[in-house]
Amino acid sequence: MNQDKSHMLTSKVSLDEVTKKLSESFDYNFSGESSFEVPNIKIPDTYSTGLIVGQSGSGKSSILQQIGKSEKHYWSKDKAVCSHFKNADDAQEKFAAVGFNSVPSWFKPYQVLSTGEKFRVDLARSLKNGAVVDEFTSVVDRNVAKSCSNAVSSYIKRKKLKNVVFASCHYDIIDWLNPDWVYDTSTKNLTYRRSDRRPDI
Repeated sequence: MNQDKSHMLTSKVSLDEVTKKLSESFDYNFSGESSFEVPNIKIPDTYSTGLIVGQSGSGKSSILQQIGKSEKHYWSKDKAVCSHFKNADDAQEKFAAVGFNSVPSWFKPYQVLSTGEKFRVDLARSLKNGAVVDEFTSVVDRNVAKSCSNAVSSYIKRKKLKNVVFASCHYDIIDWLNPDWVYDTSTKNLTYRRSDRRPDI
């Protein structure tokens, strides 16, 4: 992904009494069409980890889609989540990498896990070369987010994975994830980072 030009995403809706009343109430001139400019960011061909960060609605997901496609995982209702990995060692290692440390939960089916647990096991199955992960750490508390970011970063570097990109609305994970580059949708700045020592958790 090495282009400089941006492109526009446009959506259209039909105008009705609700859109008319609300647009008039807030003095918002609405024609039924919304546009968003998606920048093409200039990232290296090869890297370990990248991060797109910014507030909700700022275009993170649209930019991420230019880099790769988020994987949707199938979870059998009749199998434990640990049974969806290559083998027991693979499951244990990836669960540790995402902070999914409740052993009893390893043996539960996906549909009964909590929202935070589902995030972790989905993330565990996504860890591979070229993975793109949207809404990274959005559904877990901030201490868990930091420790998860730290563990994921260590796993990626240990396994020498390449071109793994995360998108998040939280800036507090940057030092723990320690990505090679960060694109901030608020400032539209792409920053290359050297490998810094992470702060203590």
